[in-house]
Amino acid sequence: MRTAAPLLAAVATLCAVSLAAAAPDPPLSPTPAPAPADKPPADPALDLIQAKCTSCHDADFIFQARRPVQAWGDIVNEMVGRGADLNDAETVQVRAYLEKNWSLPPAP
Repeated sequence: MRTAAPLLAAVATLCAVSLAAAAPDPPLSPTPAPAPADKPPADPALDLIQAKCTSCHDADFIFQARRPVQAWGDIVNEMVGRGADLNDAETVQVRAYLEKNWSLPPAP
């Protein structure tokens, strides 16, 4: 019986290796989530962005990348400081729109 134990261990190892080789490879990375809509949703604030922000740059520039929610306030304030023609109420409206619709999802 002592000679059978090493033989059984060898057979078990061979079977395990064969099964592992036959199994499909696990994915290297998780499947990415579907991309959010690339078209900004209609809203009066979008009309403001298209009317008042595109005098300096194309709307595609604004919507080329999502940003952390807290970054939008800084960006909008910087643009107003550089001459964007937004009154206080419009600034709040544009900022809220970008934060709601064009921010990065929160980190898990």
